[in-house]
Amino acid sequence: MTGKDLIIDFVTYVVGLLFFAFVIFFIILGDRFDAFKNFFISIIPLAIFALIAVVIVNIRKRDIKKKKDDSNYEITLFLNYGDRLTSDIVFTGLPLIILIIGFLTKFSIQRDDVIQALVVFAILYFYFKSLYSKV
Repeated sequence: MTGKDLIIDFVTYVVGLLFFAFVIFFIILGDRFDAFKNFFISIIPLAIFALIAVVIVNIRKRDIKKKKDDSNYEITLFLNYGDRLTSDIVFTGLPLIILIIGFLTKFSIQRDDVIQALVVFAILYFYFKSLYSKV
C-alpha cells in the first residue's frame, strides 16, 4: 500500500465517521424517529429487489467463470423478426403500462409517472439498441 492509498483510506474513514455521527445526531437530537422509521419501511421493497439482483449477479459471475474456464464464453442468439416485434411491443408497452397504472391509482397522470415512464423507455431503448446492434 502506498502513502497515497493510506491517505485516501484515512480520509474515507474520517468522512464516513463524520457522516455516521451527523446522521445519529440528526435523528436523536432532531427527534426524527418517525421519519427514520418511515424511511426504513419504505426502503424494504428496494432491499428485496437489491437482494434478488445480488443473487442473480453472483450466479451469473459463477457461470461466466465456469464458461471462461471451459473456453465456451460466447452465446449465439438466433432471433427472427417475430422476436424483434415482441421486443418492440415490450419496449413501447412497458412505459404505457406505467402511465396506465399511474392513471388508475390517482385518476390523473402526474409528472412523476411521466418521469418513470421516460426512464424505463430510455433504459429499454439503450438495452435493445445494444442487443440488436450486435446482429
